[in-house]
Amino acid sequence: MNLPNKKYNVIVIDPPWQIEKIKKRVRPNQVDIAYPMMSLKEIMGIPIKEITDDKCILFLWIIDKYLFNGKRILESWGFKYHLTMTWDKTNGLAMYGFNRQSEFILVGLKGKHNAYPPRKTIPTSFRAKSKKHSEKPIEFYKMIRHLEGSKIDIFARRRHEGFDAFGNQVDKDMQVTLLNPQLKILRPSYATMLLL
Repeated sequence: MNLPNKKYNVIVIDPPWQIEKIKKRVRPNQVDIAYPMMSLKEIMGIPIKEITDDKCILFLWIIDKYLFNGKRILESWGFKYHLTMTWDKTNGLAMYGFNRQSEFILVGLKGKHNAYPPRKTIPTSFRAKSKKHSEKPIEFYKMIRHLEGSKIDIFARRRHEGFDAFGNQVDKDMQVTLLNPQLKILRPSYATMLLL
């Protein structure tokens, strides 16, 4: 997968983790997952290093199944694990006596970062209602929008102000403009790059 020929200071990535559809009697009409998934090896092979600036912060959306692989993924992309953020989705899937209503974001840093930056702080936990499958809340993007530099959202479901967007599910009803028509990619369905 070739990403844009541009350097970014802020990267949000929500990889298409390899998961199985959960079949439940209470949801017999649950639809199949509508996008191709990637193995852990394929995710670690995404060429994130090619698009990172010398100083960069990365937000990796990660699911429970892969949580303990997260540090290794960040390191494979040239980042040092910094902390874990938690999204309380207010609703979730109840299994084995637990209501699974949290999602996690691992934060990785590359380069030198100020311990006390002169900007609004970003909370490590936040609450926002979950809407569509895999769609991340607008509240998250509002929290990080003020970070300096160029920004990209990889495997995006929709466009967000101030971010380049890369993904096969980005606003399907919008006109798509390829930044690089010569994209050579791992899977054809990942070839949507939008200009903001």
